[in-house]
Amino acid sequence: EHRASLERTIARQRARIASLKDGDASTAFFHRQCSFRRQKNRIFRLSANGLLLTDHNEMAEDAFRHFDALLGTAIERDHTLDLSQLIDGSDLSDLDAAFCPEEIWEAVKRLPAHKAPGPDGFNAEFLRACWSIVKQDFMDVFQQLFEMRGRSFCKLNQALLTLLPKRADALELRDYRPICLIHIVAKVFAKALSLRLAPKLDHLVSRNQNAFILGRSLHDNFMLVRQSLKLLSQLGGPRVMLKLDLTRAFDSISWPFLFEVLRQYGFGHRFLEWIAILLSSASTRVLLNGVPGPPIWHREGLRQGDSLSPQLFVLAVDTLGRLIRRAHDSGILLPLHPRRPIPAISLYADDVMLFCHATESDITAVKEILGLFGGASGLKVNYAKSSATVLHGEQVATEIITGLGCTTAALPVT
Repeated sequence: EHRASLERTIARQRARIASLKDGDASTAFFHRQCSFRRQKNRIFRLSANGLLLTDHNEMAEDAFRHFDALLGTAIERDHTLDLSQLIDGSDLSDLDAAFCPEEIWEAVKRLPAHKAPGPDGFNAEFLRACWSIVKQDFMDVFQQLFEMRGRSFCKLNQALLTLLPKRADALELRDYRPICLIHIVAKVFAKALSLRLAPKLDHLVSRNQNAFILGRSLHDNFMLVRQSLKLLSQLGGPRVMLKLDLTRAFDSISWPFLFEVLRQYGFGHRFLEWIAILLSSASTRVLLNGVPGPPIWHREGLRQGDSLSPQLFVLAVDTLGRLIRRAHDSGILLPLHPRRPIPAISLYADDVMLFCHATESDITAVKEILGLFGGASGLKVNYAKSSATVLHGEQVATEIITGLGCTTAALPVT
């Protein structure tokens, strides 16, 4: 047994040495690895509406219908919000300035070098190596965009959607993780806009939201929730902590809502137009077993894979935190602590933690606020995947929160 253990250790070390030595070289070892990965990720069958599909065309049609419903269909909004009562405008006119060569080069350098290429076949590593050759082409594209001539940008804003299995026995499309491979020009443009916007976010976004903002981290959210739990536990009165799941958060955000929020923040016409070009000219083809399907033209949501989408998302979802604070200020929600201000909400991208009193009036008000926000923004709460943790008074509080339709969970919440 001891000898077998030593042999396994030696075999693992040999495999690691082979991977380090020959992993990136154009050797038989490398091509065997590529072939294995392709075969592993190949989709031989899909289950759709109770039917088992094995024909490539049928699987491709099902994949197109699935993602067209997610990306290519805009959901009508139920209502709008009066954002002037929630967001104070700022002077962001400097974001509209023309692009200089150094700014574009910085965007190229900041892109991950070894990511898989999009439909054009180029990645950031290629751009860095050949920048002296392609620099003027990029300058011409950015000049066209500065002059608001983005009608043909759709040719440079295409993407491929590849599907990676989440589990070994993946059978339905929900068992696959979609990875978006975007055209390199669109990625550079989004990165340039992202680098301009990044220094502004700390001033624009509330302290309750800490994702994708320079100088903030997940640790800030952890400390906020931990401190709130400690203070509320000491009070002894019944309180509730809600862990909310936003349905398809990035994919379902409403474009009209996003632009209403951005205009209220004070973004200029040119920067808003650049965002509109990025969103409205985007198309995606589902790549099934190496064969791209027909294009899906985006009509809502933010495309994952470019640098600007997370920043736009946190600007939009921060409105929920502002609604909750407004409800506290106006007396719709009771203060959590009689003497000390306790933040009622913690946001980290689409992860939402919300505190309120375990009373029927507070629970009803929270549900109405979440409904208002969801109807205006498209970011609706999936109560079936959400949970409620009761702090003191479990029996009474559990009866009250039953109407939410979410499960109850004990601490610690994961």
